[in-house]
Amino acid sequence: MMGRMGTQHAGSAGQGSLVIRSDRGRVGTLVIAAMAAVIVVLQAWQGPVEVALRYAVVPALVVWVVYLMWSAASVRLDADGLTLRNPFVTRRLPWSLVTGAESRWGLVVEAGGRRWSAWAAPARGSYRQAARDAALPDLGLPPAGEETYIDLDARAAARLVRQESERRRPPQAAAQVTASVNVVEVGVLGLLAVGAALAILL
Repeated sequence: MMGRMGTQHAGSAGQGSLVIRSDRGRVGTLVIAAMAAVIVVLQAWQGPVEVALRYAVVPALVVWVVYLMWSAASVRLDADGLTLRNPFVTRRLPWSLVTGAESRWGLVVEAGGRRWSAWAAPARGSYRQAARDAALPDLGLPPAGEETYIDLDARAAARLVRQESERRRPPQAAAQVTASVNVVEVGVLGLLAVGAALAILL
């Protein structure tokens, strides 16, 4: 489903970037974070503040996991390729390697002879949804220097990826899929997990 679009200024040349991310996931994360904050406040109100602060790491861990699963992921389209940012790993797919995209349980992009999943565009299948997706206008990249955010389901996102792949598949010497670990996300998760374990066991 196409959701709310927002535009910010970006520094890329030629054309801007189109970023797919889940508005529902972001709202859900805020709701869970608010609930976790209420739990910590109630614990501090009813018991020793020190104990509440000690165990606050447990709801913090839950909120971080929810953030990783629901909000951290994104798919960025620009003039040179796709960037699939999942909770733990970010992959860069040049357009010259992208050969297709489909939506089964979520957005799957075919590139470099392999299939890569994107968490940012989950499947929300229904006949009504399919009709709305078929009626969507062609979405292109924004002008140079701009970054547009949009909420799409897997079907609409796959359609957009296929359209952009057909528009721009220039030959690129030694093009390859690259990957990098999301160090901050993994590091914070590890610290919170250790802290929660120590708070419960000690």
